[in-house]
Amino acid sequence: MICCCTGTVLISFYLLSTRSTSRTLVSGTAVLATGLRDMSGGHDALALYDLIRSRGKCRLHRALDTLDAALRLYGPGRLAVAFNGGKDATVVLHLTRASIAHWARETDVPAPPVSCLYLPPGAPATDFPELVSFVRETVQKFKLSAQEVPGGMKKAIGQFQADRDLVSFVMGTRRNDPFAEDLEHFSPSSAGWPPFMRVNPIIEWEYGDVWQFLRDFEIPYCELYDHGYTSIGSVQSTAPNPALRVVEDEQVRYRPAWTLEDPALERAGRSTNFKKSAPPTAVNGTSVKKVD
Repeated sequence: MICCCTGTVLISFYLLSTRSTSRTLVSGTAVLATGLRDMSGGHDALALYDLIRSRGKCRLHRALDTLDAALRLYGPGRLAVAFNGGKDATVVLHLTRASIAHWARETDVPAPPVSCLYLPPGAPATDFPELVSFVRETVQKFKLSAQEVPGGMKKAIGQFQADRDLVSFVMGTRRNDPFAEDLEHFSPSSAGWPPFMRVNPIIEWEYGDVWQFLRDFEIPYCELYDHGYTSIGSVQSTAPNPALRVVEDEQVRYRPAWTLEDPALERAGRSTNFKKSAPPTAVNGTSVKKVD
């Protein structure tokens, strides 16, 4: 659970009358989230920052603390978000927007647009078209300074850094991601890669924390998560999560991602062994090219 507020009674209920790792907190959040949308036609970044800070000590605070520290060290001009449209990348994008808005208020400097790196599909039909559309819609809606860099990941990062004089990337990596067990909130890039600091504001978050944030604050996310996908890579290696499969009247459907009961099954729909004749309907996101 993301938030552990003191002195405030929060009533939790499970979504869709089923047990779920994602809980919605009924404490006026929905009303406040609506206000966030109304302020700007999107989500007002500074209002989001203040709403998060108004809560008690929690993982949300630690995420903002990490981003605030990154902005003090590097400034918004030398920091970028690795955004691929996945759920985790969507979380850190909006946390970064909020932290930059706070930085602008504290420094009395206009907030620059959030700088984002997006790696487009390396081959035809590699990424789900819904995910690509969501990325582009998000860039336009929130006026992001995004750059699509084709080619391999190392080359793309190096080119992006050179174009923008960047020294840090905000990642949506979480502790249970592959090769993330030793990462901290600030971790330098690995040997053999371009030198940069990986900023991992949600490294200690769990699956349910991600969905609680997105749903509590009514953050827009890729529609594909509503169709049973909980962790998604390429079209060729991703299927709806079998744990969300439901058969009604001899018809098969899949429950939304946030209703997954066991977070250990987050990647149950990921495989390198099966083939598809046509892409289904869904995708996901985190670090530079990790889509979860």
